[in-house]
Amino acid sequence: MRTRHPAFFESAHHKGAATLCEVSYSGARLELTGERPSVGESVHVYVWPANQTEPVELAGRVVGQRQDGFALEFEEAGQELCQWIDALQAALAATQAPAPRRATGR
Repeated sequence: MRTRHPAFFESAHHKGAATLCEVSYSGARLELTGERPSVGESVHVYVWPANQTEPVELAGRVVGQRQDGFALEFEEAGQELCQWIDALQAALAATQAPAPRRATGR
């Protein structure tokens, strides 16, 4: 699912600001302008969804690199992560639903 959330990532050798741009139950893709972690490197990502004071923590391994970021495969998609993704999907569906028709009274 495509999304846009500010994030911060850190690994043994890299850390920095990023944008979470895609997420699923199995992994995520992040965009960033700085140095990317290497394929195979363990990474923790902290995502700040709107209207939340605490970040959502994602943990996994880098499985691919792109010119604009990297792809992460989750170590384990726990219940909290799955519930968060379900809530994101529901919010996205609500914003994409067509507006109800209004009766004209004729």
